[in-house]
Amino acid sequence: WAATGPVEAIAAALGFAYLVLAIRQHPACWVAAFVSTALYAWVFRGAGLQMQAALQVYYVGMAVYGWFAWRGGDRGRELRVARGSWRLHALGLVAVLAATGVTLAWLGERSTQSTLDAFTTWG
Repeated sequence: WAATGPVEAIAAALGFAYLVLAIRQHPACWVAAFVSTALYAWVFRGAGLQMQAALQVYYVGMAVYGWFAWRGGDRGRELRVARGSWRLHALGLVAVLAATGVTLAWLGERSTQSTLDAFTTWG
């Protein structure tokens, strides 16, 4: 915790707020998601985790999309929850490993930090 700066702490708190608000189906969850992920993009960029920063930019866009979809969507409709087969999960793992390899080859990076950054981002 000693290495956590105030921006990262605020981002984490807003991430938790997003979760609570989404569970309660409150539309303000999207505002918390937007600010949290924007702050995390800043934190990850500063830490040299470019893939994680890019992923956060994607999440910022998804927060904007979520806000508009929620406002114009059918909030009363129940969503079906389903599970994927083990084959689907195995295919997903192979895809993550392949995308990680392609990313590292394209960036020309071989450091452990870059490998973990790419792997967790694609995962």
